[in-house]
Amino acid sequence: MFQLMTRLGSLAAICFVGHATAGIVVTTDNSGPNTPSTTTDETVYNTDVSTTDLLNGLVGVAAVPANTSIDGLNDGVAGVDGDADPGNALNGKTWVQDGDNGTIVTYVLGTGANGLGYDITEVQSIASWPAAGFNNQHYFIGYTLVSDPTPQLLIEINFQPFNAIDEGGASKVNITDDSGPLLSGADSITFYFWDTTSDDAGGAVYNEIDVFGTSTLPEPGSLALLGFGGLMMIQRRRRN
Repeated sequence: MFQLMTRLGSLAAICFVGHATAGIVVTTDNSGPNTPSTTTDETVYNTDVSTTDLLNGLVGVAAVPANTSIDGLNDGVAGVDGDADPGNALNGKTWVQDGDNGTIVTYVLGTGANGLGYDITEVQSIASWPAAGFNNQHYFIGYTLVSDPTPQLLIEINFQPFNAIDEGGASKVNITDDSGPLLSGADSITFYFWDTTSDDAGGAVYNEIDVFGTSTLPEPGSLALLGFGGLMMIQRRRRN
């Protein structure tokens, strides 16, 4: 954790609070590794990219910028295979900097329809590239809650099935919780992109990051109390 805090650049002073991860389930998959890369191995997860998740349409805030526009992280565009169309290999994708620079991107979700934030049920990330290990994934997820603005750490993802030379393909990570939502009452989510084993000091190319969830609902007890309070007010008005 000390290393994480030391290398978060402008956010190094933030004190993260640990999050219980006992119920979290991380599922990984990858196409390849292929040597040489093929003209289709980067697009195998294109149909999994969402255009309706919570991040779609939001403008991310980069505390530390990426090598390319961060818009590719949540634009709902899967991108092309770099072998099939080298001239447009980065279209719809984002090339994040390595951990020495530490690309940091935050998405402000807001308070949701009920003013209580969002229940996050799943996070999905997809990376791909023809070679150089840019198809590996290594990042941390942080968040804040409506009820607590203190930045907190959810989980570290470190999935690196490709070598740093000539193995092409794509990787996919899905994060869920078998006991319920990953988070409840979240109003922002932050991705801290970290070193991978690539041959360019740890960079990676992400096709998309999707965050799924719904507005947090009031607790049943709160609804009952609200209903009881409303009933009492009606009775008082009738008496008057």
